[in-house]
Amino acid sequence: MSDKQKGKFEDMAKVDYHSKIQEHPGLSIGDVAMKVGEMWNNTAADDKQHYERKAAKLKEKYKKDIAAYQAKGKPDMAKKRFVKAEKRKRMKRKKIRKMKRMRKKRKMKKMNMKRKLW
Repeated sequence: MSDKQKGKFEDMAKVDYHSKIQEHPGLSIGDVAMKVGEMWNNTAADDKQHYERKAAKLKEKYKKDIAAYQAKGKPDMAKKRFVKAEKRKRMKRKKIRKMKRMRKKRKMKKMNMKRKLW
């Protein structure tokens, strides 16, 4: 699934951007983007129709993808939360066991120290 919907200008810019970089290697990225933007603004409406049709097709595909994604629902997220909660519980139990072992070690160490003193 695509991250976001693409526009007409982005489709044209993708092609022209690389050609402008090759034509003018000394220009910065921002300058090249400005040149491509100027080209888009100066392009006739008839020439833009190709990109507009392509963008319309991509928009329909995007809408279908979004609808399919939303129809799938969120049981995966509920499962993910459950798994995270279980992991958190395990880690908490592990930490508690570790603390108990440390307390027991300290207690034994104290007892051994007392025995040595006698």
